[in-house]
Amino acid sequence: MIARISFTLLLLCSLVGMSNTFRSIVPGENATIEFEVPEQKVIEIHLTLQNNFPLNDTLHLALYYVVNEDTIVDYMNVAESHRGKVKSLKLEKGDQFKAYLTHRYESDLTIEDVKGNLTKSEGMMEFNNSTDNIYYFSGNVWVSGEKPLFRIEQNDSIKKGIRFEVSLNENFEYDSLHVMFKVISPSHGEMKFIKSVEVNSGDFISGKPTNVYFDLKGLDVFKSGNYYFELKSPVEPRFLNGVVYVNYLLYPVE
Repeated sequence: MIARISFTLLLLCSLVGMSNTFRSIVPGENATIEFEVPEQKVIEIHLTLQNNFPLNDTLHLALYYVVNEDTIVDYMNVAESHRGKVKSLKLEKGDQFKAYLTHRYESDLTIEDVKGNLTKSEGMMEFNNSTDNIYYFSGNVWVSGEKPLFRIEQNDSIKKGIRFEVSLNENFEYDSLHVMFKVISPSHGEMKFIKSVEVNSGDFISGKPTNVYFDLKGLDVFKSGNYYFELKSPVEPRFLNGVVYVNYLLYPVE
């Protein structure tokens, strides 16, 4: 009976939480958390970090999340301390997951006098819906197959144009954003098309939050009824990191 209870407690601990404590930040991987996902679930990563040595100044860090062959990175700066959730990801059964902390810039420097802990826990399965005219991406990640859906009701005679806004944070690493639109409307029937917009121009990623816009010119809202707009990321990566939310704006047109 005691052995069975111990095994049950061990199993619960392995499923519910996992943590790794560190007292310095060395070159390479720090505070690695690694496991295989037993079933579809949302996992959350929490970071507690205290910088106890003022001469360390601001710590420039990178948090890596590796799911099978896909890797996404979140960058962060910590002056004195940080405590809280840093990522949430929806994972599938059989996924191999690893998270770790390292220097943001390649360095052979070891930073002493820090106290930290990287922890994994289970989050709630969420079914995101567009509320009013905005859709938030869990963990600031647009997952392959995730399709924000907006319904617009036209109940007046004013002809309107539509513009979609996508908010990106500093972790979006690509030089452009591609979005596939599927539209069902009383005035146009069913339509599908792909729009692209440049994000990081030049040779270097800006590393700054930005908003980009998609104007659906020629696709006006004017006939009474319900208009449906479904958005999808058509790109190859399973996880498109750094995407915060998408919303839309209606405006009158001649």
